[in-house]
Amino acid sequence: MPIPKQEEFTRPILELAAASREALTRKQILDRIVQVFSLEAADLEERTAGGVPRVQKYADWVVYLLRDANLLESVSRGHYQITESGRSFLKAHPGSISQASLKTQAAAAQQQSGETP
Repeated sequence: MPIPKQEEFTRPILELAAASREALTRKQILDRIVQVFSLEAADLEERTAGGVPRVQKYADWVVYLLRDANLLESVSRGHYQITESGRSFLKAHPGSISQASLKTQAAAAQQQSGETP
């Protein structure tokens, strides 16, 4: 199976964080992506031009976007948990979650915190 588009990783990561009682590690996030999309060893070996495993890069980028939108928070290095905003966002977006909606959420989070985008 080809690796899904990066934005398709968003819902599974948020759902995993919502279901978890503890902070998630990068490995737990990656394991969930592999499970959800039934990825095979060959998929995990695919690398970007920079030599980084493509699946890991996509997962890391989505975690970054979720943190930027205040939907996930880092509780310690490499450990993430969902925020209350993340739970509300997940309920309000029952279908696929686009990067445009994450950018809108990030702008709103930055405005609420007084930061400039």
